[in-house]
Amino acid sequence: MCINHYYSQDGNQNIFPLAFAIVEGETKEALIWFFQLLRAYVTPQSNLCMITDRGTTILSALQSPEVASEYGLTSVYCIRHIASNFNKRFKNVDLKRKLINMGTTSV
Repeated sequence: MCINHYYSQDGNQNIFPLAFAIVEGETKEALIWFFQLLRAYVTPQSNLCMITDRGTTILSALQSPEVASEYGLTSVYCIRHIASNFNKRFKNVDLKRKLINMGTTSV
């Protein structure tokens, strides 16, 4: 059992749940299905950017013909996932916090 979930951000930079699905596992087929439903029922416009952890299964689903060619979904890294991976390697919570602050600072 796996829960696929995606969040969005409003004009006040508050994060809120956009959609979720309970599936048997995080497989390419389940993600393709989820992305197709996301497109059909939540956001029909093309050329969307999805902020993900860019896991291989997610990237594979986004690059599949059923999703990529028809919908134009693009994936970019999530700063919190980058910071978590950074912290796993370097074990420094202060540097992790600074990395998140650098990635979320507006100019």
